[in-house]
Amino acid sequence: MIEPENLLFQTGYLTIRGLERMPTGYLYYLSYPNKEVEISLNHYILMYYTQEGHEASRLVVELIRGLSVGDIGCLKDILQSLFRGIPYEWYRRNEISSYEGYYASVVYSFLVGGGFEIIAEDYTSCGRIDLTLLYGDRCYIMEFKVMEIEGGGKAIEQIRGKGYGEKYRGRYREVYLIGIEFSREKKEIVGFDWERF
Repeated sequence: MIEPENLLFQTGYLTIRGLERMPTGYLYYLSYPNKEVEISLNHYILMYYTQEGHEASRLVVELIRGLSVGDIGCLKDILQSLFRGIPYEWYRRNEISSYEGYYASVVYSFLVGGGFEIIAEDYTSCGRIDLTLLYGDRCYIMEFKVMEIEGGGKAIEQIRGKGYGEKYRGRYREVYLIGIEFSREKKEIVGFDWERF
């Protein structure tokens, strides 16, 4: 048995970006060696999670076209398609659909695998944005929630309440706040609210 981090380091998918001497040894900071490896690895992870294969590439092209004109609706449609492509069997005998991190990881892998600039767990003075997508002169701030019931607007309320958009005010021509809510039972998007900040 080998830990995934060790395997990825030994195969060259991760590289040492920093080193800190500790009283008990060393602390290594790992990162991707370059953008191509980051895209390739995340594309592979996405294919593993969703079994979408080549369909993921088509979805990336659609998303690029949509984001180029500020079409937020295309993001919802593409993410919905992505989650509907995940086999039902993968949810059996586990509670993965109950965790926000699972949904965030699939979205993260899709976007990074598509070559987008992403900041996961983006720190602000009032908390952490789940995912920030930077594309051209636009910034998309995303918050994910897993809900017992459908929708409810809790995700976008958190973005507003914590003032997450303030971090990017004036730095981007357009800033969008996007709240995405998933159902534990349906394992898909049940709430998608957005507004321009």
